[in-house]
Amino acid sequence: VDFEVFVAMAESHRSATVTKQRRFAGFPKDAVMSLKELFKKWDADNSGVIDPLEIEGLLKELGMECRTVEEQRNLIAHLDQARAAAIAAGVEPKCRPGEGSICFWVLVQLMRILRNEKEQSAEVREVEVVKELGF
Repeated sequence: VDFEVFVAMAESHRSATVTKQRRFAGFPKDAVMSLKELFKKWDADNSGVIDPLEIEGLLKELGMECRTVEEQRNLIAHLDQARAAAIAAGVEPKCRPGEGSICFWVLVQLMRILRNEKEQSAEVREVEVVKELGF
């Protein structure tokens, strides 16, 4: 194997790894597999899409109940972001905008968006506490 072939092989491997990480939204494989099992639990008809009738149970199990109109709007906005992130990661979602449904790879991206928001909120709180305590 000459150097050029080696470089091409390394680039191919790197590209495949980056694509997989984008699809997994930075989560480790075991976390994605756990999410897949949860998704299957609520995808009663095995369609690969959790429809609006099935989604309520999934959201409750994930601690994302939408009790108010504002929470529902926020979830819809997050779903749109997650759908766009899934497409950017190279996945063509089975679920379509405006259907009120969710497919697996959109769910993975949604979990990343929510995790990032939670981490950012925690960081903001930490900064506020540091300011209050005068550190």
